[in-house]
Amino acid sequence: MMAPLLGQNRPRRVEFSQIRLAGINRPEPEHRRWFSSLTLRILAPNVLALCVLVAGIFYLDQYRDDLLNTKIAAMQSQAEMIAGALGESALTGPEDRRRLERNTSAHIIRRLVVPTPRTRARLYLPNGSLLADSRKLVAAGRRVQLRYLPPVDPSDQVMRIFNKVYDWLVPRLPSDSAFPLYQERLGRSLEDYPELRVALQGEIGGAIRTLKEETLILTVAVPVQQLHRVVGALLLSVDSAEIEEGVRNARLPILLASALALTVTVLVSFFLAGTIAGPVRRLAEAADRVRRWRGRRAEIPDLSHRRDEIGDLSGALHEMTQALYGRLDAIEVFAADVAHEIKNPLTSMRSALETMSRTDDAEQKKRLMTVIAQDIQRMDRLISDISNASRIDAELAREETEPVDLTSLLQTLFAMWQRDSGDPDPRFVLNIEPGDPIR
Repeated sequence: MMAPLLGQNRPRRVEFSQIRLAGINRPEPEHRRWFSSLTLRILAPNVLALCVLVAGIFYLDQYRDDLLNTKIAAMQSQAEMIAGALGESALTGPEDRRRLERNTSAHIIRRLVVPTPRTRARLYLPNGSLLADSRKLVAAGRRVQLRYLPPVDPSDQVMRIFNKVYDWLVPRLPSDSAFPLYQERLGRSLEDYPELRVALQGEIGGAIRTLKEETLILTVAVPVQQLHRVVGALLLSVDSAEIEEGVRNARLPILLASALALTVTVLVSFFLAGTIAGPVRRLAEAADRVRRWRGRRAEIPDLSHRRDEIGDLSGALHEMTQALYGRLDAIEVFAADVAHEIKNPLTSMRSALETMSRTDDAEQKKRLMTVIAQDIQRMDRLISDISNASRIDAELAREETEPVDLTSLLQTLFAMWQRDSGDPDPRFVLNIEPGDPIR
């Protein structure tokens, strides 16, 4: 009964390439993207730092503030000059009740405001009523001027692109200063111009308001006086178009330089990512081939020539793979030896069983049963030895290793042997050359 069982239901040989350990049988890796997360991590800080720097330059623009202060100072000087001319030449009436005369005031404002066409002058009486407005005065009697636009220059295509980028970007940037909104409407009173109330009280006032997007309206109000009596107030206002144009001309080179720096930064970041992510990807693919056992020996790329951390990683993976293959070879040899050692008692048992089935001698059957029992004990000892060896090997694998000074160990063992040996003539001589300790 037992012989057919031993001969037929033998376990089939299992190749190591068919082994899948529980818990690590993960799916096949998907196609790796050319733009890896490591590339993004290298690229993002470099680009972000440059963008923050450029945004900070646009946000804290001292040049624009200086231009605004200079323009306000020039407007104040111009307003004081016009107010002085009005106080000297545009007054009429008795000495104690002199007041501004409309036509003369309009003529003076027209003559003095024409050289600065973007400037608007408004003259108010002490009661807050509007006496003259240069927007209405200067426009009267003017002729239409026709100017032809210059031909399109193909070399300006790049500048047009940067202008569009500038016009789109700047309004979306946060500003370090917020100004009230300027609204032009009929019947505006002194409540709408706090600086005008200040001027009617004999002081100089000014304000900055937002017109649209990045355009500002600058206003300066100065009193018109006859000796020490306020007879009116002059309000000058001008938009910041010229200032914004100057700021644009100053910012465009910064934007061009930033675009160039951004391009160089991106290229350098991609190059740096390629020198890091590419080799790491190759090492990962090689390690994955080792995991999936594609081929008997999967080689790890040798990157030790890099002389950096990736080269160290390559060397460590190569040594680990060689150690793994060495362990597998040892397992195969061990499995073959175990199979051979187990096969011998099994063969003996099979022969004994076959002989027992062919003899009727009780004494011979008894001897054969003794042989079978000895073979069983032999197999039991062999399996116990294999189990103990596997357990010791597993315990050694779990223990932390540390270097051992073999020189000191040999000296200690030799001293113990000399002490315990009864032979006065030692048969062993320990000769260790001086130098680095052997570990």
